[in-house]
Amino acid sequence: MYCKKGFKIKQFLIGICLIATPVLATAESTVPGEAHPRYNSLMPITTYQIPVAISFCGYPLPLQERHCREMLDRELTIAIYNQAQVIMWLKRAPRYFPLFDREIEALGL
Repeated sequence: MYCKKGFKIKQFLIGICLIATPVLATAESTVPGEAHPRYNSLMPITTYQIPVAISFCGYPLPLQERHCREMLDRELTIAIYNQAQVIMWLKRAPRYFPLFDREIEALGL
């Protein structure tokens, strides 16, 4: 009998939590009539220009080829606008950079 009563209390508490969570999450905490601070601080979107000529390890990149220009544009966009991805790259750098260094030295670059 205790298990059934305890089970009903748990069901009741879970039900209250399920009902109260959306209500509390959508509740306004600002004074009526004031603008919400989130809407006042819109992130400015800036653009960048792909350089006319760029080189990597002394070799010019063929930016006149569309796929090379698009791949460079993709990498620049990720690096500029996706800070979380850049942080993950920096965390993984010690694992991969020694491999890159060996390959670059083997190629004489």
